[in-house]
Formats: sequence, structure tokens, C-alpha cells
Amino acid sequence: MKWQIKILNIVLTTTLILMIFPSFTLGSTEMTSSSEIIKAENQLKINLENEDTTIEQPTEEEFIDTEKIPAIVEDLDEFDDTYLENVDLNKLSTNIYFKALDIKQEEIEMYIEIEDYIKENEKDSIVETIQYFDKKFGNEPTTIGITANAAYKEIYSEWTKLNTKEKVLVASNPKAAALTKTTQSKAFEYTRNKFSYNGLGDKSDAFRHAIWNALMCRYVDKSWAYLYATAHEDKSSAELKKKAADGYLESQHRNMDLHNNQKGRDCWYWNSGILWTSNDTLISRVNKKLNNGELTWLHK
Repeated sequence: MKWQIKILNIVLTTTLILMIFPSFTLGSTEMTSSSEIIKAENQLKINLENEDTTIEQPTEEEFIDTEKIPAIVEDLDEFDDTYLENVDLNKLSTNIYFKALDIKQEEIEMYIEIEDYIKENEKDSIVETIQYFDKKFGNEPTTIGITANAAYKEIYSEWTKLNTKEKVLVASNPKAAALTKTTQSKAFEYTRNKFSYNGLGDKSDAFRHAIWNALMCRYVDKSWAYLYATAHEDKSSAELKKKAADGYLESQHRNMDLHNNQKGRDCWYWNSGILWTSNDTLISRVNKKLNNGELTWLHK
């Protein structure tokens, strides 16, 4: 019976790999090769045979709206990250193009380490990269021979907060992911400036999601913003049935967030550009949608 269960796990895992890695290329990371899939499958088989419980294999209910994956892939085909190729994450905080984000270098240390790992391990697949950091960041620092200081815990706890889809995107393009993190921080700042707090399920929550997506469009790409913001809302069916801190279901919060995410991306027009469309302009556009009722929220 044990070997039958293993075979079933392998079949399910292989199916999930095909769901995660449809045929597309993101940045300089090639994801269309069948050899990549075979390599990842073989590695996962080895993990199962060794009964490695360090890394928890994703289950089908982790993935939402799988029928929309082809549309996401189509968006990624339009994702031109050429300008990111010359961006140095180690100097991101001083890069003139991202000056308005007020980037704190320590905020992106995790992404720098991921990018360094990818450069040093070019033959590793996305799955293998994720597995490496699951093992490294999924354990207490003392268990992997690293001094358990507060800074390390704070920086690398970011990885454990990511869901499977977010990890795929981070491992695919650490530079885009680092900018995504900084735009998220800026969205929290802008929300505090406007409402004096960051709420849950209310107007401030709606504003925060919208401006975050608008900022991602400016500093990364509109198709990336769609993909990452949608991945961010990925929850299992069990999680969606739970109540959030404000008493509303997680499913209600997800629907609210997905709606406001799209409205934020709508603030990035076809003729918008990083050099001539400022953060203040995007804030103004989001405020207009907030005031005319285009954004949605669950309670006051």
C-alpha cells in the first residue's frame, strides 16, 4: 500500500508542476523545456522516495482559478523586463528611476540572496530553487548553522509568508519581486497618510490594494501586477471558509481585493510611463475611483 501511495503522490505532483509551469518564458528564465519538467519531476520523486517531510508538497486546493492560467501566461508574453536586466539590486535604493519609492536596502535582502543563488546555480529549475529556499528559510536559523539574530529572522520570515504561486514568481524574477515588495510598502505608507491607519475590509483596505497595483504597473509591468496580485490572493478552500479579524469570510475579502486590484491597474493607461506618470498622479486616479464608488469594501 505504501508504494501505491507514493506513486499516487508522484502523479499528483507531476500534474501540479504542469499547472504551475505552463509553456512560457519570464525574463531570462526559460520554462518551456520538457527537460526542465522531467528534471523537476525526478527531483520530486527522489524527495518522495526519501520521505522528505522538510518541504511540504503543494496540494491542488492551493491553486485558485486554474482555468485562468492561460490568460496569465498570455499577459506574461507581454511582460518586457529588458530594462530590469541592468538594474542592480544591491544599488536599488540609489537608482534614480525608483527614487520615489524610498527603498530601504535591508527590505530587499532576501531577493538579493535569491538572485545570487540563481546566478550561481544556473542549471537549477524553478522548483529546485524554491525547494532550496524552503529548506533554508523554512527552518530556524540555528538549525542551518546561522546565528539566530533578529535581523535574519525579520528578513527571511518574508519567504515563509509567501504562498506557492508567489514563490514561483519570486524565483522566476527576483528583481521584479523586489520591486513588488517595495511598492507594497509604499502602498501601506500612502494609506497611512490618507487614513491615518491601514484597516481590514474597509475603505483604507480598498485604497491600499488599488494603489499597490497601480504602483506595480509603474515600476514593474501591468501584466506582472495582474499575475502577482492574483497569486497573492491564493488561498485554499478551507482558508476561504474561515472568518477574518473583522468577522467577514476570507472569501469575501478575496473577492473584494481582486476587484480593487483590477481597479488599481486600470489607473495605468496605455500612454502612461515611468518617467512621466508620477506616484501623485496614480494616487489622484485611485482617489477618483474611491470617491465615485468604483472601489468596493465590506464595511465602514
